Amino acid sequence: MQKTTNICCPQCSEPTKLIIENSVKLYQYPLYCTKCQKSFLIDLCDCKITAISHSK
Repeated sequence: MQKTTNICCPQCSEPTKLIIENSVKLYQYPLYCTKCQKSFLIDLCDCKITAISHSK
């Protein structure tokens, strides 16, 4: 069984509703934070998030 990780917002660091397995890689994935109400394009590799861009 794979371990899962809750993805946190790159700006406010609050957990988002996205839960992934640790082996998953995301490229240019649209992530929306309900707390700060911003959307981001993220890359995720080895459970490390890199924000590419954000919009209001």
